[in-house]
Amino acid sequence: MLRTFRYLLICFLISNTGFAAQKKTITIGSGSILEGYYTIGLKLCEFFEKSIKGIECKVMPTNGSVENILLLKDGKIDIALTQSNLALEAYNATGYFAGSAPAKNFRQMLRLHDEIFTVISKDVDNIKVFGSIEGKKITNGKPDSASSVTYNELVEFYNFAKEPTDMELSSEDYAEKLCNRDVDTIILMSGHPNALVSNIAYNCEIDFVSIESGAINRLIAANPAYHKVTLHEGFYPGITEDQQTVAVSAMLLTTDKLDADIEKHFMHYFENHIDSFRRSHPVLYNLHNEHFTSSFILPKI
Repeated sequence: MLRTFRYLLICFLISNTGFAAQKKTITIGSGSILEGYYTIGLKLCEFFEKSIKGIECKVMPTNGSVENILLLKDGKIDIALTQSNLALEAYNATGYFAGSAPAKNFRQMLRLHDEIFTVISKDVDNIKVFGSIEGKKITNGKPDSASSVTYNELVEFYNFAKEPTDMELSSEDYAEKLCNRDVDTIILMSGHPNALVSNIAYNCEIDFVSIESGAINRLIAANPAYHKVTLHEGFYPGITEDQQTVAVSAMLLTTDKLDADIEKHFMHYFENHIDSFRRSHPVLYNLHNEHFTSSFILPKI
């Protein structure tokens, strides 16, 4: 009996040691815990863990797309949620990533929702087009935020006699500062619907600000990850007119170092559970199944 017990114990230890040796951790760079990227990252982690045995997935809160790309380039994360314009610039070492080594090992796994360049003003102010922010007080996020990167690329096509004054504010203060006229315009890259925009709209009567067609065309020519979109009236309280602007697709980005078996099992699981993924966040609700695996701008893994 004792000999049998010892045999079973040895088998148990060997089998568990083998499992531990095969266990692999996948880390996804997301964004702030309060923002959509983090919630989407949690759902993707769930899919990775369910798609193949022995995978542990972790979601790393970050400052967003730029930080995620830098972490991915340095090998500190395995997968990044990021905007496609920044991923393309990193891949080609242009724009924000000019002067750095091209990230030619980047691979795209999924196309996600649109992140829209969203410009908000009070509807009593005479800020109807982007050029009207000349000399105004604006806030567009931290210097290395995705909204700030797009803003800096866009203003290259304007000749402001007086540059807008950029005020770095906490997003929690946006509604109060706009209502009190401490800031004239709020700029952010966001999927819609967005809880922050809803909060601003409920506290102040707001309008979206349209981007001039000429500037949109020049921006798209400079970076084909951008595309023209319409922010529709009625999307938030008090918005009564459609406005044109630009957007980029969010994407799930990795490198050619990701294990092919992990990718294969994940994609198989994803394709069989797209409805569950779509329900994980409002910005994904209206996307068709083929959207997630089509119109890639970087090589597929």
